[in-house]
Amino acid sequence: MGNPSPNVPSSVRAYIIDQLFQRNHLLHNAFPVTERVLTRFGAPCGVLFCLHGPRSVRYTAVYDLSREQIFFYDAQGQREQSERLPLVLAGNSPSVR
Repeated sequence: MGNPSPNVPSSVRAYIIDQLFQRNHLLHNAFPVTERVLTRFGAPCGVLFCLHGPRSVRYTAVYDLSREQIFFYDAQGQREQSERLPLVLAGNSPSVR
């Protein structure tokens, strides 16, 4: 996976990676996941998680640091779901879109 991104709690990182594999019906750790820090005016504002799946398919999630929200995207880049961080940590995951 490379170096973990700053400012992302390990429980949130694990949840996002787990969701990327589950949502796309892939075996855990069967494909690489990369992280990239997103910046706005030179300051970190989020983290892009990318699961590099079979046949060059990419599934992504963005963790918004300021809103503490996670956005999940399908292989076509369409937003599938968004989740508020406190709900994620509490074990709930409603669809907010």
